[in-house]
Amino acid sequence: MILLHNSARDLAHPRRGAALMLSVLVLLVLVAVVFQINIATGTDARVARNDVAHTAMDLAMESVLLDQFEVLKNDAADSASGGGNGAVGAGDIGGASASGGLGGALGGLGGGGGAVGDQAGGPVDSRRDEWASPGRADTVGRANGVNVRILIQDENSKYNVLAMLTDDEEEAEKAFWRVVRIIDLFREGTDVDVDSTDAETIAELIRDHLLQETEADRARLVTDDPDGDDRSKPMLSLREIVQYEEIGRIEANLEAPLFRDFRTEDDVIVHSLSSYLTTWTSLQTLEEMQEEQAEGPGAGAGTTQGNPDGQGGGGGGGGGGGGGGGSQGATTASSDGTLSFGGPVAESGDASQAGAFGAGGQDAGSGVAGAVNINTAPPVVLKALMDEDDLDQRFWDDVIAYRNEEDEEAMDSDDDEPMLDEFGEELVLRKFFSSVDQLSEIRDWDLVEPLVRDDLVRHLGVSSDVFTIFLTARKDTSGKNTMQGTMTREEIEEVERLPTNLSRTIACTVWRRTTDEGVEIIPLQRWEYLDYVPWEILDYPNEDR
Repeated sequence: MILLHNSARDLAHPRRGAALMLSVLVLLVLVAVVFQINIATGTDARVARNDVAHTAMDLAMESVLLDQFEVLKNDAADSASGGGNGAVGAGDIGGASASGGLGGALGGLGGGGGAVGDQAGGPVDSRRDEWASPGRADTVGRANGVNVRILIQDENSKYNVLAMLTDDEEEAEKAFWRVVRIIDLFREGTDVDVDSTDAETIAELIRDHLLQETEADRARLVTDDPDGDDRSKPMLSLREIVQYEEIGRIEANLEAPLFRDFRTEDDVIVHSLSSYLTTWTSLQTLEEMQEEQAEGPGAGAGTTQGNPDGQGGGGGGGGGGGGGGGSQGATTASSDGTLSFGGPVAESGDASQAGAFGAGGQDAGSGVAGAVNINTAPPVVLKALMDEDDLDQRFWDDVIAYRNEEDEEAMDSDDDEPMLDEFGEELVLRKFFSSVDQLSEIRDWDLVEPLVRDDLVRHLGVSSDVFTIFLTARKDTSGKNTMQGTMTREEIEEVERLPTNLSRTIACTVWRRTTDEGVEIIPLQRWEYLDYVPWEILDYPNEDR
């Protein structure tokens, strides 16, 4: 039997698969839309969570920052009342007269040395102070899982580049070569060491940038004055020089940034150049500058409020020392934190209208503004103060060794609770210099030429009044809790280096100023985000650090 195929029935449904295809296409479109919505909403959710975390970090850091203001204020109050470490028997190497400035203990010095002689028992800042040891504030952000690490650097431990602007050409040249030596030494012995030629180039760029006379190629900034007059914009940060192409060339050759702390390929910690150089010390208020100018160029500012050791301005009459040497090039600040740098003060009294950088001359025998704190200065800064031909570097090795000796008398004292580091381990109390006079007890001090000694002590002090507070907030996303106190130091540091953790670092620079009414903290740079985590500079870094 033959069956005939019904072609008419087939022709009646020529697109019977189209509905299925359309259904599949609609399904694919829906999947794509849902997938896109899921990605977008997931991204928005992560961004929102990060924003919440960053807000929690900022709030935690703000809380810790206010606490550190109080720590600095209390430290100054304790020092002023004799309860600080200036009253501790760490000065037993001395025997200098409290009333003789540098004249008594350093008998070979000329009268000018007394201008910076820190009075025995006066304010002293050292690594024994509470602020000087890195700490942690786990409890502040515990509810949000935020850990805040605290590191404070006193700007007085650094060398002030404004010294290159003094009117005294000889002193300005000495200051320039000090800066060169610091840049040459600050990463010595690492694979990112800056050679002497590049160090000199960087120092010249800093000086020319301060003078605003450089013609070096640089990137155009949004802050540039379209009329080309930028003399009213002082240098607030050394990092400003990265705008110059020459700095970019040096960093490219080194394959490393100059203004970041980081670990090298050999796992060696190197520090930012801003940990050794500063522009923030030798501060004055407008009122103090006006009073000094009214008294004449010979008026000393060695007793400037907030820095009675003669670091805050020019020379003060101390011991056998003469006054003079005003700090006309010092940074000035109004009581509300407005800054100015050198030059004549505007009649309006507005600090922002003061002239550009113009460091005042320093008479022979007067103390220099921005003296370096011998108790806290990194070895690089100390060794760069004097040329090797004038002062044997072994002298500084003895100074550094002394301030790392254990103070057995203080350790045996039961008067205070033991100081703990950021990991809860007891700190070893080290010796410190309660007066510059005590340098006379360092070995080979008598072998130093009197003129070299005189020049050296003018650049040294034992107190600090400008501080940069570094706060690093971390939110643990690794699943491990570093705030329970059950982890070892190595485990905590390893967890904190994980790239999965949220972290944020800020820097706040403040001026601790002592007045008749008490101690006040004046923010100079209230809040600056950093793209690196700073490390403490140690005299003798551990190999397994």
